[in-house]
Amino acid sequence: MTALRFIHLTDTHIATPGETVYGVDPLHVLETCIERINADAFGGELCVVTGDLVHYGAPERYAALKRALDRLRMPYRLLIGNSDERSLFRSAFPDHPRDELGFIQSTFAIGPHRLIFLDTVDTDAAGVLSPERLAWLERQLGDDRASRSILLFMHHPPFEMYSAHQNEMGLRNKDEFLALIAGRRNIRHIFFGHAHRPISGNWRGISFSSLRGMQMACSLVQDAADPALFSCPRGVYACVVVDDKQIIINDVDLMIEGTLPFPRT
Repeated sequence: MTALRFIHLTDTHIATPGETVYGVDPLHVLETCIERINADAFGGELCVVTGDLVHYGAPERYAALKRALDRLRMPYRLLIGNSDERSLFRSAFPDHPRDELGFIQSTFAIGPHRLIFLDTVDTDAAGVLSPERLAWLERQLGDDRASRSILLFMHHPPFEMYSAHQNEMGLRNKDEFLALIAGRRNIRHIFFGHAHRPISGNWRGISFSSLRGMQMACSLVQDAADPALFSCPRGVYACVVVDDKQIIINDVDLMIEGTLPFPRT
């Protein structure tokens, strides 16, 4: 099997240029990460960003995000998250793939690998895969349950996080999603965002992973009243290699001036 290499970013939370989020300029963090990705010998066929692209939707924020991402020396594929606005995203990225109903869902095939990108955004922080979106996913998966290497990407985690704070914000219809993908041995990994934690493990026989977010990390003990619920760490992205035997994920942490831990107040 041909090895697949790609970059995973998540929760970039781009603000209006010149503004900060919890004391840090997220646009500066993203631009610095992109410079490193472009210079890194790792390379990659694709860069995937798993949602919360901007820090609440605004046209100028999506415009700034696009200018930054267009500097990448590889194609990119974007998911939206709960802080995004679907209609504003479509206006800023008119050529970005979407499904026939306008959801930001698409696929990307490289050799034997098929990457499937899901739109889990609902009306609040929690996520959902509506019947239309589940039907789209079922069509992409098809009847073939073994021969293709499938990677799933979504913003909201689809399983129990063992944290009251995060469980309230996960995928609401977990059971419906599980019923659709159960028994499909060719689904090899789920990449997600939203949690703002470096999380990895195995769910129903499928491995999964996330990152702590581009410039905003959630504390492990997630009490909504905790004043240190969020901090602003260094920039981070993941270099992923997938072949027929394994999936290797290496996080790259960058020390960026102005991004030392900064408690939420």
